[in-house]
Amino acid sequence: MSDIHNQSPVDKQINNPIIQGNLVLYGDRKVKRWLTGLPELQDPLIGREQELAELKRLLHESKSVVLMNGMGGIGKTTLALAYANLHKNDYLHIAWLEVAGDFATALAGNAVLLQNLDITKLSGSPASDVQLILNALANLGGTSLLILDDTNEQITPYKQYLPKDWHVLLTSRQELGFRHTLHLDFLSEDSARALFYTHYEWERDDATVNAILQAVGNHTLTVELLAKTAQRRRIKRVAELRDTLQARGLEIGRLADFGTLHSREQKIERIFPYLCAVFELNDKHLNDTERGWLRRLAMLPPSFIKLEEIATFFEIKEENTEAWDNYTATLASLHEKGWLLYDAKDDAYKMHQIIQEVARHYMPIVVVELNTLLKIMKDLVYVDTSTKDLVERFVWIPYAEHLLRLVPDEKQEAVMELQRKLGWLYQFQGNYTRAKQLLETAVRSSEAVFEPNHYKIGSYKNTLGWILNLTGEYQTAANYLEQALAIFIQHKGEADESVATAQSNLANVYSDLGEYERARDLLEKALASDLKNFGEFHPKVALRQSNLALVYSDLGEYERARDLLEKALASNLNNFGENHPQVALYQSNLASVYKNLGEYERARDLLEKALENALKNFGEFHPNVATRYNNLIAIYAHFKEWDKAQEASTKSLNIWLKTFGAAHPYTKIAEEKRAWLQEQQGEQSER
Repeated sequence: MSDIHNQSPVDKQINNPIIQGNLVLYGDRKVKRWLTGLPELQDPLIGREQELAELKRLLHESKSVVLMNGMGGIGKTTLALAYANLHKNDYLHIAWLEVAGDFATALAGNAVLLQNLDITKLSGSPASDVQLILNALANLGGTSLLILDDTNEQITPYKQYLPKDWHVLLTSRQELGFRHTLHLDFLSEDSARALFYTHYEWERDDATVNAILQAVGNHTLTVELLAKTAQRRRIKRVAELRDTLQARGLEIGRLADFGTLHSREQKIERIFPYLCAVFELNDKHLNDTERGWLRRLAMLPPSFIKLEEIATFFEIKEENTEAWDNYTATLASLHEKGWLLYDAKDDAYKMHQIIQEVARHYMPIVVVELNTLLKIMKDLVYVDTSTKDLVERFVWIPYAEHLLRLVPDEKQEAVMELQRKLGWLYQFQGNYTRAKQLLETAVRSSEAVFEPNHYKIGSYKNTLGWILNLTGEYQTAANYLEQALAIFIQHKGEADESVATAQSNLANVYSDLGEYERARDLLEKALASDLKNFGEFHPKVALRQSNLALVYSDLGEYERARDLLEKALASNLNNFGENHPQVALYQSNLASVYKNLGEYERARDLLEKALENALKNFGEFHPNVATRYNNLIAIYAHFKEWDKAQEASTKSLNIWLKTFGAAHPYTKIAEEKRAWLQEQQGEQSER
């Protein structure tokens, strides 16, 4: 069990939470009742009264997790929203989360939830972050409600961490192995007809309406969209609607065949032809601009996305008044016509996943447009050592992942470039596993597409080598980096900046392998090259100085190491300010040299600053934080601050265990450091 779940939960009886308006008071602590936004139910709930009552019974009697499943568009989200809005005052807290993909990413990416739970920073390790957030929910008192909409099998590893004292409701197309399940089926004939008449007011013709709705299987979303389309099209006679649908290939009077839809692998493809028939009515009433935007929006994640984020993705700038007005008016029009949902509270739009499928059917993704979006996205996720807004880039990770899932062929340069840059961003977040997967895919694709020793192959191998170095696979990393360096020299010559970068990366691996002279020679070449290319005060020069200084330190040349690191730190403080992650790295490195020179007080001051910086930028469970704690152990031991040293050792080891597991070299180093510390304390107690 992780140390997160070893924390003592809030004593709910002692704290006696008190509701005060929109807040819950836990002693002096104030927590908002609504931990996230809760979308309002836009239309009345028709034909699901029995299921609504059954859902309430299951949630209250199971005192556990309830899964509501059924095929896409059957009404799971609507029923969950209806329950939440109807019973929200019965709960102390409510949290609503749209998953629509990776559960860990959705949970950790909900900024409102994190803010209301007072979680300021995360580690970037999915397992650690999920446990941290769910533990924070569990520690809130009273009966509360957590709704996870559109979940999938990716929630399986986290089942045990769902808050036990909460009512937890999951919606999914899949059967996920939960004990308490409510299966949502098609509407009854009476309910389907009532839903149709809720949105269609021109004529009542029950017999014809029943025949039409039978043809689409009384499928909830199809019935609703059909009625709204007919109302908006001003089709005043139901018989006219029937004739139009028949002309589109729908066999009115013939029962829809959904006989196998109760199997474990329900497929939305069975209802897809009926949805297409419905939307073809509306397709003629879309202008070219609306069609273009539908095609683009079908490439976004199927969750509510804020207006400004959509604009950033599609490069629409508010200062360009004409383009902005056209953009906002088009989204409003698509919402009015039923293609988009709108959440006024967050000024956010959402396209239902099934509607995305219909849109892509009528307006297939254009390769040129997809490549344009891939290029935009690779710029949004890319960071380098001179980037000031590193952490802010994390918000684009779900967008990039969704876009990659839509790509029909991974062997495209735009795809490989996005994989490389997204992998690079993941390593800053601490998710080395996903970074490695992306880069391995990019390398395989590049070797299949390009000629041997193509420059792009070198680029992907260079990044993969760096990621493998972080995962402790040093020899494999060295092999890839040696290949990359040879390719760069072949194409660019010794003086190019790409050569210096590859030399620096390879030198770091040589250093980890204990080959310090080889590392020193490469880094001296890289530093000389970057000084010539960029000048004395460029961030890349500071990075080379820092890396070379560490090797000098390993070789016992501490004064040379100190001089270089002081220059690197001063340069980065001037370039980025004291809160940048790279500044903490150089503070930590310089502190290690000060320690070797016997300047322990200067070392402690710098390391504590570096730790504070890393905690602010990455949260408590990031590998960078583990490194800072690990470096502080010997300093605290020198000053005989044993409690601080023990705390730093414990935290460092736990982070490495969570991030990489027991077999990783960094974890073993942390275990050795803990044993060393215990030995030091033992010797001290004997004196």
